Amino acid sequence: MHQKSDPFVGTMFSEDVELVMQTNGDLEEAHICRLFREWHDTEDKAGIPPEERVKRSLSFIDWLM
Repeated sequence: MHQKSDPFVGTMFSEDVELVMQTNGDLEEAHICRLFREWHDTEDKAGIPPEERVKRSLSFIDWLM
């Protein structure tokens, strides 16, 4: 599977992966997983309200800074 494909991203940053990270005590990694997934969704999914898109994008940018 190509590392930049949507199915790969969807698997690697899924809510299931985030939950396993939380269970293992990897809280910062789980947080990054959620931020990346939400950012990716804002760029790729239909039906997300504009306010939510901006909120998710800014959360990811804030973390990167």
